[in-house]
Amino acid sequence: MDGTSNIFVIEISRNLDEVPNAEQQRLRPGKLSPRRPVPDHIPRPPYVNSRQPPGIASGAEVHDENGIECMRSSGKLAAQVLQYAGTLVKVK
Repeated sequence: MDGTSNIFVIEISRNLDEVPNAEQQRLRPGKLSPRRPVPDHIPRPPYVNSRQPPGIASGAEVHDENGIECMRSSGKLAAQVLQYAGTLVKVK
């Protein structure tokens, strides 16, 4: 092995052609809500004072074993939150 066996590639598909029964519609501008105050101790990302939207990754994202473990942990936590939220829903 050349050392790349510990690197995994996760590709995110945003292609509607791959989604069954998906309707393709043109994007329309949405409503911009008023700016909300953010406490000074929270660091701001570089795009905050820019009129340009943040970039979106186009293509594959390469993650090492630590990154994949973090994603697994995040996924497990998200599943637990959804499961708990489901217990709070009351059907009438």
